[in-house]
Amino acid sequence: MVVRRVLGQLRKAGLVSSLPGASGGSKLKQEPEEITLADVFDAVRNGDDQFNSHSPNPECPVRSNILPTLEEVFDKTQAAMKVQLKKVT
Repeated sequence: MVVRRVLGQLRKAGLVSSLPGASGGSKLKQEPEEITLADVFDAVRNGDDQFNSHSPNPECPVRSNILPTLEEVFDKTQAAMKVQLKKVT
């Protein structure tokens, strides 16, 4: 199930193509050297902020105060991580 979901995300991002059926499968649409870990990260992260945590209770006073405080740190951390991911194919 997880493999199918991830392959679907990679297909939607244009990184793989897939053929259904017993003789089907998935293959890269580009040479491996052309695909970075940043491409894969963007494809599978579902638009979520990787470092943004959540609480089951949106009324939680800790959550409502700490997230705005840490937002800038999270943004800078994720940007630095993406710089490194772009260097790896």
